[in-house]
Amino acid sequence: MKKSIVVILATVIILSIMWISASKNETDPVFDVYTISPEKKNIYDYINAEGRIKEGTKRDIYVKKLAQIGDIFVTEGDTVKKGSPLFEIKPLERDFSSTNYDIDEFQVFEIFEEYGFEMPDKDVFLFISDDKSVITSPIDGVITDINIRNGENVNALKKLVSVSDFSDLYIDTQIPEAYSSRIRPGAEAKITAEAFGDTSYSGKIESVSPVAKHIPSITGDGKTYISAVLRTNSRNTLFKPELTVKARITVNTTENALTIPYECILQNDDGSEYVFLVKDGKIKKQGISSGQELEYEVEVKSGITENDIIVYNPTDKLKEGSSVNIENATE
Repeated sequence: MKKSIVVILATVIILSIMWISASKNETDPVFDVYTISPEKKNIYDYINAEGRIKEGTKRDIYVKKLAQIGDIFVTEGDTVKKGSPLFEIKPLERDFSSTNYDIDEFQVFEIFEEYGFEMPDKDVFLFISDDKSVITSPIDGVITDINIRNGENVNALKKLVSVSDFSDLYIDTQIPEAYSSRIRPGAEAKITAEAFGDTSYSGKIESVSPVAKHIPSITGDGKTYISAVLRTNSRNTLFKPELTVKARITVNTTENALTIPYECILQNDDGSEYVFLVKDGKIKKQGISSGQELEYEVEVKSGITENDIIVYNPTDKLKEGSSVNIENATE
């Protein structure tokens, strides 16, 4: 009888110990966690925009009277000096003396505007004399367009030859209207293009247009943008007029910003953000104020310091006061 009582008491004691241990483990489990420390770095706020390479100095040559083209002395791609012969103008073979075909400069612009032609850019208008004459280049540059042939009769609406100064190229950048207030002269940019391959160039915003431009679309409202002139010191032969480029423009730089991965950040029901810190082997819930969002991480403006230990990718089971074991730090 006594032996049975002893066995029963021993069993009760063992079960009680097991129950106490199990209860303790259920109420105070130890979680394995990965942690990181906040990193200080300079971060940059970018705007992505598209643009086209343009000539800062260009001359499009037109005539003011009906004329006939004679010999042509250049081809596209030729490098010319100011005063180099470009083409010949000859008297018309047909007599148009009974009709006045003279057009002054103001009429030319009126005609372009009325019929929706692209307005000549920094154009050079050439008077035609009755004698045979040779038209020469008004600037140093490269022949970028030849729109004439020998023996052709031409008028004031036709662009004949274009000469461009490739030492004065710039990028006409289209800034989406949503970001127009953030662009300032002097902002630095990284310039890339399919034509450049893996090569990129540095540049700066030289000026920003004071007015917006709107491009209508037959399928919708079109788009509105602000033009900005982007300059680069590069004189690489990859730069060619009318190439499409992409510009990554730095609009803000924050030095020594405190950053953590997105995976560290949690949200309360009200949308406020917090992280889990590890202090003395326990979890502490810490509210934070985030700032600029980067590709893989986010700036933290307040709530933590560089010396804090933060749980990386915490599980749903973690809570304030949870006991944790730090496995190792993430890279």
